[in-house]
Amino acid sequence: MAEDRPGRGLAARFRQAHADKQAQKEAEAHQRARLDEAAQAAAASLLVELTQICRDLGFVKVRASKEGLLLAHQGREVAVRVGDVPGQLEVAGTGGEQAAFLGRLYQEAAIGAKWVLAFDRRRQEVRLPLFDAGLEELLVQGLGLERP
Repeated sequence: MAEDRPGRGLAARFRQAHADKQAQKEAEAHQRARLDEAAQAAAASLLVELTQICRDLGFVKVRASKEGLLLAHQGREVAVRVGDVPGQLEVAGTGGEQAAFLGRLYQEAAIGAKWVLAFDRRRQEVRLPLFDAGLEELLVQGLGLERP
């Protein structure tokens, strides 16, 4: 007779809805963690690539740490650090007669997850594909290299 109690079916539907919502939250958290892990791996891979490019130049000094990279040339420095957003790298430059160079590196889904350098110029955000226009701008603006 307990099975015929009023509201028993409603309680079962609420329990099922609650269980479904919990399962969905867990799946979303797992997916987010997987995406964050992939983004962090891509950022680490980019730091290795940037290190190699600067070493290939031969005259830009590179120092790697857990936080990222420090690039240096003739008194100017550019730090490329792991940002607060997974897979995003912060770029900050010092030295030279220009104001500090600030920007970020991130993967842009709209162009096939390619890396993009974004920075402000004259109150507008400029976004350049990192390879090659963005990297050239980073080296010119950040380290004061002459354009090739």
